[in-house]
Amino acid sequence: MTQPGEHPRDEPTPRQRLRRAPADRVPNNVFFTLLIPATFVFCGTILMYVMAGFGDPAAPINRVVDRYAFVVLIVEAGIVIAIGLIAMTIDRRRALSRRHLPEAKESLSPPACRFPSADFRSDS
Repeated sequence: MTQPGEHPRDEPTPRQRLRRAPADRVPNNVFFTLLIPATFVFCGTILMYVMAGFGDPAAPINRVVDRYAFVVLIVEAGIVIAIGLIAMTIDRRRALSRRHLPEAKESLSPPACRFPSADFRSDS
C-alpha cells in the first residue's frame, strides 16, 4: 500500500507521463499548420477589401480590389473551410484509432482514487 504522495514503482509519476518518449507522441497534423497561414491571408484580404472602401475609387489598386476581392474572398473562405474540415477529420480519426488500441485503453481509463475519503458516492 502506498502512502499519499507516493507512487508505486510500476506506475509512472505525473512528471514522467508528461515527458513521454518521442516514439509515443502522436505526429502533428500538418493541416492545422496549413490552416494558420490560410486564415492569415483570408483576414488580410478582408482588411484590404475594407480599406479599399475608404480610399479613392479612381485609384488603380482600389479598382482591382473592387473588381476581384469578392471572388478572392469566396475562394479563400472555401480553402479555409476545406483545410479546417480535413484537419478536424484527421484529428478525429487519429483519436478514434488510439482509442481502439489495447494499450491505449489503459491510459484512457480514469485513474483509481488514491484517497478513499475523496469518494463521495454512498455505499447504500
